[in-house]
Amino acid sequence: RKLTKVTNDIKQIDMKLIEPFFTHMKLLCDNNPECFKYFVEWIAQMLQNPLDKIGTGICIVSQQGVGKNIFFDKLFENIFNKDDIISLSTVSDLTEDFNDHLCDKAVMIVNEAADFKIDKRTCEGTLKSLMTEKKRLKKTKNKSAIEVDDFSRIIVFSNSDMPFKLDVNDRRWFCISSGKKQPDAYYKNLETTFENKIAVQNLYDYFMLYDIYNVNLRNIPETALKDKMQMCNRAPLVKFLIK
Repeated sequence: RKLTKVTNDIKQIDMKLIEPFFTHMKLLCDNNPECFKYFVEWIAQMLQNPLDKIGTGICIVSQQGVGKNIFFDKLFENIFNKDDIISLSTVSDLTEDFNDHLCDKAVMIVNEAADFKIDKRTCEGTLKSLMTEKKRLKKTKNKSAIEVDDFSRIIVFSNSDMPFKLDVNDRRWFCISSGKKQPDAYYKNLETTFENKIAVQNLYDYFMLYDIYNVNLRNIPETALKDKMQMCNRAPLVKFLIK
């Protein structure tokens, strides 16, 4: 079935028109060029090959009000079909006994990774399993479980500076700390741009035309946030020596 409701029909991209989108993506990456490039490639791969689950996820940490939700909510609202996206309040929502509402989704957004209902090591394991496995058991109340294809991507947001622990050898997570909150006029301009259907069409076409032939999304940029999340799983002596 068709996952997107936008079609690729613009031959030349109006880069000036879609600049507010990229400005905000850069803000979410704290203006790190390497992270911004990976961010673009990750979205481009998802849109060009939605059924090709590459097994990497995004974790974005920021202060409240920076605009994590507005970007992804508006992006997916305009590009994907409504039934292909689900927004969850916590990681615990991914571990419910009956999960039929989670199946057959293109993107699962977890709005707060620092979930106190489950420990952070369990959080890591739950997310890794969902992010990497291409099959899952669909469990519906009063029905037998069945195996279904799983092509969903996972994006997690957190206001905590330690969303969850990561294995020291992790090769799955792209972890970024965002820049500072911008003036109200900045977000008003971003919302106005998202309301411009021509701008959204140009943004979609930009991602669809982006060359990902030689892109390796397992080659994830190292960041201070990821290093911190991995540090929690290091032996006490290693932590001491690194400090």
